[in-house]
Amino acid sequence: MNLVFVNELGPNYKGDNIYEFIFSDLDDVWGEEWDAEPASGKPQPPEIKFVKKVGTLKNSKIELTLIQESDFFGMFDSMDSDQ
Repeated sequence: MNLVFVNELGPNYKGDNIYEFIFSDLDDVWGEEWDAEPASGKPQPPEIKFVKKVGTLKNSKIELTLIQESDFFGMFDSMDSDQ
């Protein structure tokens, strides 16, 4: 199973950062605007047909910097090419 996308759901009313970790059994997963260079907040989570499992992290002490928010890199820059 491959981690294919981390979706930031934002802080909740308590200030906890909430993230979804989206996994797929497929190696070749793609989503809307994943080809945007730079990403600049455009890439969306993959289509539901690619999703096998989703885990959620809720924590006030962890704040992730996500590739889809980058003003310099695109989604392709974060993909593992060893597959």
